Amino acid sequence: MCTKRVPEGRSGQFRIYQKDQQGNEVTKSKKVVLGPISQLRKHDAKARLREIIQLHNRGASKQTSLLTPDGTVTFGWFVKEKYFPFCRGRWSVTTKKKMEYEINRYLVGTLKDIPLTSISLFELQTLHNKLAEKFSESIVRHAFVNLRSIMKVALKLKVLAENPGEDLEMPITRTAEKARR
Repeated sequence: MCTKRVPEGRSGQFRIYQKDQQGNEVTKSKKVVLGPISQLRKHDAKARLREIIQLHNRGASKQTSLLTPDGTVTFGWFVKEKYFPFCRGRWSVTTKKKMEYEINRYLVGTLKDIPLTSISLFELQTLHNKLAEKFSESIVRHAFVNLRSIMKVALKLKVLAENPGEDLEMPITRTAEKARR
C-alpha cells in the first residue's frame, strides 16, 4: 500500500478577545491555513496572516459601535468598553486592579452618565477641585493623570474632536496624613 505524502501547509494562529454571556472576557485561538509550504515563504505567510487579522479586526470593530442607543457615548461606557481594553495590555495584574478601582471610584462615579462630547474643561476642573478638597495629593494626582489619559485615548479613537483634558491644571491639595506609631 502506497500513500502519497501531501505537503504540509503553512498555518497561522491568532487570538480573539470576546465577552461571554456573563460579560467576562474570553480568549479564543483561531487557526488559519495560509498555503502550501512549497509555494509560500515565511515572510509571505506572515504578511498574509497580518492581512487576515486586519480583516477580522475590521469586522469586529463594526460589531461594537461607540454609540449607545441614544446616539451618544457616555463617559462610563467609554471607560468600560474602550479605555480599559485599550490599556489593559500595558498594565500588570496589580496595576490593573488599582487603576480600575481608582478610575471607577473617583472618575466614573461622578461622570458616568454624562455624554463624552459634552464634557468640557469646566466640568473636569471642578471635579478635580472637589477631589482636592476631600482627598490627599496622591489620589488627586492619580485622578488627574488618569483623566487626561482617558481623554487622550478618546481623541485617538476619534470620539472627541478636541481634548478638554489637555488644559486641565492640578489643584492645590493637602498632604497625606501619616499614621503615627
